[in-house]
Amino acid sequence: YERLGDVQVRLGEYDRGDLSHSTAARLLRTDPLVVGRIGLKRARSAARTGAYGVSLRRLRRVAETLDGVGGATAADLRVEMQMSIGFTQFQQGRLAAARVSCQYVVENGHVRRTPEVVADALAILDVVDVSLGQPVDGRRARRALRPHERRGDLAGQARVLTQIGYRAYFDGRWDDAVSFYTQARELVQRLGDVSNVAVANGNIAEILLDQ
Repeated sequence: YERLGDVQVRLGEYDRGDLSHSTAARLLRTDPLVVGRIGLKRARSAARTGAYGVSLRRLRRVAETLDGVGGATAADLRVEMQMSIGFTQFQQGRLAAARVSCQYVVENGHVRRTPEVVADALAILDVVDVSLGQPVDGRRARRALRPHERRGDLAGQARVLTQIGYRAYFDGRWDDAVSFYTQARELVQRLGDVSNVAVANGNIAEILLDQ
């Protein structure tokens, strides 16, 4: 059921994916690590539909599920949870809170076990700092992209390229932003991720309208 839910979410079938993930969590409810992992997926799925309040409530339940659970896997799930909180806060426009969450991930994430999570935090920190009027030189974004490239993680590369595109947009470098969004779109197209293809198209269309 968990893998079925993963496929359904990638196809943009969020309601069906959520039902499959919920069923998987119920069947494996005695294992807090599995329940926490599935809870993270359900929270991210809710965020992708714009249901940010639902996403944050699900993340709080993940925190409760992992409370008192020791070991590296639990620690990594907590870092992933904080990254999801930070991304949701960013989507809500709560930039200062998102910065605190992402900084926590950078400081507490394990660079070998969860390099992609730390990379996502670095990428969002760049966009947040630009939005808050802080100077940004782009080194964090380049550092964020490398782990995803090494792992061949197309979804991760697309996420970081999208964040770099946001930064270029806020900097007024609209042609660069379109280029980054286009690269991200090509990657998610290869994955068959129709929802993020639509997001990329929307980002590109917004710039073309502004121009």
